[in-house]
Amino acid sequence: MAAAAFLALGLWNIEKASVEGVTADVICRHLIANTTEGRQALVSSLWWPPLALLLRLPFAAVLDVESGPAASLIVSAAAAAIALWLFYRILADCGLAWWKGLLIAAGLAVNPGFLRAATDGSFRSAAFCCALAGFRGFLGWLIRRRLRDLICLALCAGLMVGLCYDMALWSALLILLACVHAGLPRASKWYREAVIIIAFFPFVYAVGLWILANWLIMGDVLRLFRPFAAIGAAMPEYDGRSLISPAHFAAGVGGLGAAVCAALSRKMPVGLAGVAVAGLLGLAMWEQRLGLLWDESAALFSIVPLGVCAAVWIAAQLRSDRSLVRPIVFLASLVLLAADAMIAAEFVRRESVAAGEVWAERNRELPRIERNVLSRSRYATVIVAGYDGFALLGSRPDRIFLNAIDFTFEKYRCDYPGHDLFLLIRKPEHRSAMECVYWRYPGIWEQGSGTTVYDGDWGSWRLFEIVQAPRGRLRRGGAADGGRDSWR
Repeated sequence: MAAAAFLALGLWNIEKASVEGVTADVICRHLIANTTEGRQALVSSLWWPPLALLLRLPFAAVLDVESGPAASLIVSAAAAAIALWLFYRILADCGLAWWKGLLIAAGLAVNPGFLRAATDGSFRSAAFCCALAGFRGFLGWLIRRRLRDLICLALCAGLMVGLCYDMALWSALLILLACVHAGLPRASKWYREAVIIIAFFPFVYAVGLWILANWLIMGDVLRLFRPFAAIGAAMPEYDGRSLISPAHFAAGVGGLGAAVCAALSRKMPVGLAGVAVAGLLGLAMWEQRLGLLWDESAALFSIVPLGVCAAVWIAAQLRSDRSLVRPIVFLASLVLLAADAMIAAEFVRRESVAAGEVWAERNRELPRIERNVLSRSRYATVIVAGYDGFALLGSRPDRIFLNAIDFTFEKYRCDYPGHDLFLLIRKPEHRSAMECVYWRYPGIWEQGSGTTVYDGDWGSWRLFEIVQAPRGRLRRGGAADGGRDSWR
């Protein structure tokens, strides 16, 4: 019922769907059509993970993506409903009364940030759902050391690689903490080795598979990591606005405090749950320092709920039934969720571009750009570089505009001889700044390149004409020419 409610709310307010969902649905249509751009888009970017796209593929095959990101809305609604159930189950596993668990889960369900993730078709709800499943396995492993809990953690870590890169880094931290726990003095050597192999194998396999796919499809083993080499030149200057709220800091610092309390109680394994939450806060701070943290970050979205889970679980493990610790933790969890909800409401109000704005830009700017380039040449072709081009162009084929994921000037000059080529790129903000056109050609947005001439700005897009050597038009060879094409 929760999934149906989230889906209905998302369809009712479909113009507020995320551009991430729109882009993902269009990529799925390209995959169904077996285009080169679709295959390249599936594997070539850390910010567009393959599993998050493949989850939408069955729904995109039967739904019309031009009328809205329905496939993405279905996936995000279902993932949010499962995440709510997992959140409640973690609280119930801690021995919390059912009405207290429902009250805390309801506090999460009405959070504007959670509602936004559940109804906008973005990747956040799926990543959060997988993070909760992995965290539940991690907590079970710390206290019971059952093999099925370790396998659950390992599988979720492997899946997280294909869902969200920053949460995949956090999953790797959970695996390390699990191995630290396995390395306690009472564990045997063979036991520690088995834990390391079981825990790390899915994660390492998923990373290796993704790198191999880049090698086979993109021809570049290091393609995933090249944006980090040029991150300083690609990203705009940091504006000083912190996206990490006091609620996030409270959850992270509370996790460290709980770890200290556990250590003082000589229950160090219990304190590792608090270290995990603090590690997620540290990951978010590191991303913000690099300029990689924006409103859609799954790491930022997950800190407070995971912190609540860790606090309730640690309080339960410290055997504090006859003290005020459990009631205090319960009230603190409600206060923390309420504070996070108020801050999330402000984030939602100033969140980035929604689908309705992209569709309006498509209907407004594309006809103008088409008239502009055709007035210059009847052989004009506009290359739209980057993932943002999928949302702008949609899934229908066009004779003027082309998507380009792996853009190079040399490639398109060779592939389209006789055409007058134009390059259309989006302003390098947030995820758009990590497109290959920006790390391959630094400064192209401000200065162009040696082979481009600035044509004009069209909304948030900038058009360049690609300079080519003068040449005639291609003439198809006939019988008199021996069937050979020639230039005239």
